[in-house]
Amino acid sequence: MIVNEPFRQVVRVEMHLPGGFTRVLLFALADGKFRWDIPTDRIPPHLRSIGSEFLVIMPRFTPEPGDTPDAIREICRQVQVEELSRD
Repeated sequence: MIVNEPFRQVVRVEMHLPGGFTRVLLFALADGKFRWDIPTDRIPPHLRSIGSEFLVIMPRFTPEPGDTPDAIREICRQVQVEELSRD
């Protein structure tokens, strides 16, 4: 697996999905038409409400032929969430 610098984007919670995922809107990209589904358990409880905004750090990688599905799933779960500073 080729791992690159992670994506760092400010997002807004759009909706909660079945199966433990939350859809977030990347409002600074593509006029707000780009979304990520991230594991809800990676979001601190106080940031899970619809409309909440926070920073998501998403791994960026390129799978290689020998990579297992479990290895790809594991790197996808390495999403980080950081609270925005209120300066």
